[in-house]
Amino acid sequence: MTDVHPARLILTDVSYTVGAATLLQGVSLAVQPGEVLVLVGPNGAGKSTLMNVISGDLAPTSGTVTLDGRAIGSYRPNELALRRAVLPQQSLLQFAFTVREVVEMGRAPHDDTAEELRAHVERALERTEMALFADRVYPSLSGGEKARAQLGRVLAQETPLLLLDEPTASLDIRHQQHVMHLAQDVAAEGGSVVAVIHDLNLAASTAHRIALLHRGRIVSDGAPWVVMDEQLLSEVYQCPIAVSKHPILNCPLVLPLGRNGSTVT
Repeated sequence: MTDVHPARLILTDVSYTVGAATLLQGVSLAVQPGEVLVLVGPNGAGKSTLMNVISGDLAPTSGTVTLDGRAIGSYRPNELALRRAVLPQQSLLQFAFTVREVVEMGRAPHDDTAEELRAHVERALERTEMALFADRVYPSLSGGEKARAQLGRVLAQETPLLLLDEPTASLDIRHQQHVMHLAQDVAAEGGSVVAVIHDLNLAASTAHRIALLHRGRIVSDGAPWVVMDEQLLSEVYQCPIAVSKHPILNCPLVLPLGRNGSTVT
């Protein structure tokens, strides 16, 4: 990555509290065009809260969030929808929309002709391998198929910034890889992607950069080889972890250790 272009998204000393609970504390991040940034950390580390702050759905208690040089809270909803697209952890959509109609929702901020709408939707369906499901009713899909339909909606929105909260959670191993390859494609086209992923090996093999959260703070931020440190991961996850070189890929391989110190297989 280079710093030729200004950062698309900048968080400066962001904190977020609810009552006496501090969910984020002193978080600073800068996300560049052409970058896939993956947020990792144990349950309750603050990853989803951070994504909600980044998206503009939550206003930070203190600190600032700017998108394209402007405070994210100053955008009108339609303006924001043209700049960032959000894939939440869960979709509560229960109405009998077809997959095609769900993907079309991503084009709502745009002023498309009928021909333009069709072209954008077809491309998103193809990219997510959902073209054959286009006329299926959304509630009839499996969990993984629903996730891919929602990803199609997000891709159809065609914003410079994609925010993906656990986009691979309900997917099989092939589709997990496919989703992250799509994220890499978006970055290669000049977009920025921020994703929350629990699978440390998937993060290590596909992210340009990883930020490790623990108790609402970023405790490490950098390339996979920097963040995937045995001692740090073991402390943060409260689990003995070994890190070695992947036998094929040039990335870390993260393995939890059993009670006797052997790797868990």
